[in-house]
Amino acid sequence: IVFGTTPGPDLMVSDLGVTSATGTIESGALLTVSWTTRNAGNEPAAGPWQERVLVRNLDRGGELIANLPVAFTDESVAAGATVARSTQFSLPEGAAGVGRVSIEVTTDVANDIAEQGAGGQAESNNSATIEVGSTLARYPDLTISHLSVEPAAGWAPGSVVTLRWRVNNSGSADVT
Repeated sequence: IVFGTTPGPDLMVSDLGVTSATGTIESGALLTVSWTTRNAGNEPAAGPWQERVLVRNLDRGGELIANLPVAFTDESVAAGATVARSTQFSLPEGAAGVGRVSIEVTTDVANDIAEQGAGGQAESNNSATIEVGSTLARYPDLTISHLSVEPAAGWAPGSVVTLRWRVNNSGSADVT
């Protein structure tokens, strides 16, 4: 026993990472956030508790993109042990999903676990943040040109009128 330190669990988030299903972090992409929940304390942390992932677009004033609760339902995490965790979400399409994206993971959000640690830091070390850059995905951009009406005039009720137009893709991605 170390004097001045009360025995107990101390939950921490480490090894925070982000990957894209397509390999590119861009607007509309499905992202996987992975992290490790670690009990740095000297007693087990008995579950359940709640973890949370907050995703913000820093280039849009810190606009909240996602608030993802992630239940931790394992029975316990032994002292010194770790558990691999992950969740998925999609970035918004278009400009809302572009820029500097901050991802913060917090364990034991509701303080369900009475944590103890050296220097009284156990409740203040429950989160980790990572920042990634997201680019604009390639999108099609359909436009209409060469619109014509035949005959150009002289329509009457029941007349046959033919409309013709050309659809153009001026975007950077194919249309399926």
